Amino acid sequence: MVRLALPLLLLLGCTSPPPPPAPPAPPAPTVQPEGLAWSAEALWAERALLRSVEDPSALGEARHALSEVVARSPYRTFDLHLAAFVERLAGRPDAEQAILARADPDRASVYAWFFTRPAPEVLALIRAHLHLVCVEQGTDCGPPPPMPEDTPAFEQIAWLSHGADRLAQWTGRPEAPPLTQLLAEIGAVPGARVADVGAGEGWFTFPIARAVGPQGKVYATEIDPSFLRMIRFIAEREGLAQVEAVLQTEADIGLPESSVDVVLLCEVFKAIATNAQAGDPAHVEARVRPFLDSVHRALAPGGRLVVIDHDSPADAPRALAPATIRALAEAHGFRLVRALDDYRPMQVVLIFERPG
Repeated sequence: MVRLALPLLLLLGCTSPPPPPAPPAPPAPTVQPEGLAWSAEALWAERALLRSVEDPSALGEARHALSEVVARSPYRTFDLHLAAFVERLAGRPDAEQAILARADPDRASVYAWFFTRPAPEVLALIRAHLHLVCVEQGTDCGPPPPMPEDTPAFEQIAWLSHGADRLAQWTGRPEAPPLTQLLAEIGAVPGARVADVGAGEGWFTFPIARAVGPQGKVYATEIDPSFLRMIRFIAEREGLAQVEAVLQTEADIGLPESSVDVVLLCEVFKAIATNAQAGDPAHVEARVRPFLDSVHRALAPGGRLVVIDHDSPADAPRALAPATIRALAEAHGFRLVRALDDYRPMQVVLIFERPG
């Protein structure tokens, strides 16, 4: 999963006799943010919050930066939580609660976890987050500040549109029966070695880790280092020593030969090829073959390749149909042994075997 680049917002606050003039609008990003991008307004507000330690009037700047979000965007949970925290620092509990009432109530635990702790602890998380943003932009960021233990989790909720409601699922809740049954079907059983390729925030990583137990092994591979930081943090928090985070590339999942019994690709295959690209021999040779060769190499003989993806039609050129997935996998030495269409609506599970 790839983040969109945004420029760092280096805005200087200024004071003037009351009433202060409205702060200027933040600079327009060079690339428009989408659902998985940082919010320019949130970055602006975070910098103002850090300045508010020395200059309390900067709270007004932070409030102004987030005012449009508060008025119009109830789906940007992190921004709303940040705006509510501004009001908490300003000693305005009624305004804080009014903003929280606009946010998704299912994510209330996130605000309680991060933003109701003592203000210096919240500001330490914000300072760490801004440094990580700076590093990702490739600019000179200076020495890193102290990184609180749960910085990786804060980093994820700050930019991932749906990450905030996953926190409860990252921590040891019992798995839902359909997921428990699926894990058994694909071979994630006690003692198994499983690779969760393109693991993201660990949606499957941690249920698999609990299923294989301490005698098993789970490799969570990702091209995005921030996801790997998050996975390491949760694995340590949950005592799941069997989880190992691995940095992969687009062409290679980064695992040794015959190191796993199961490779899981959940909504990853469509990043390798679409229906249209699957018919392009040059694309298959350059993009599909290296990736599937690395999967084939990592699987032990008799191991399983499990693909979970949308049940898309074959005539949709930008989608990826199960028939296309099957054709590509079989062309690279895998054999389809089972297909499941009852795991989740609009999804299909294809279970392939690497012949011995």
